[in-house]
Amino acid sequence: MTKYSNKQLKEMQQVWKDEIAMRGPKKIKRIPMTIEEEYKNSGDPIPNDMLNASNTEQFKNDPVEKDDRGDLDLTKIIDLQTKEIRDLVHDNTILLIEVKKLVKKINELTKPKIEN
Repeated sequence: MTKYSNKQLKEMQQVWKDEIAMRGPKKIKRIPMTIEEEYKNSGDPIPNDMLNASNTEQFKNDPVEKDDRGDLDLTKIIDLQTKEIRDLVHDNTILLIEVKKLVKKINELTKPKIEN
């Protein structure tokens, strides 16, 4: 850590003051917080009745979430899932037949051969 003498500290302080004076006082435009920001900063959840309120720009512009399955009715969903299950069962039976063939080949290859 660098140690500065009192004279150096006063010079640095004067330089900082001069820089601040040259820049001029900054005018800060204050923007009021939205209700959502106030609730976030306080750590409290936003009440349900305010979630759908349109009292801030952000709430006005937020798109409403859409359920992807909203256009399908339950009978169509059940039919699709039934078809998928049938396809899986069919695929599994084919795989089971292939596994049985491979097990048979492995058993044939590993049997000791008897020579006369």
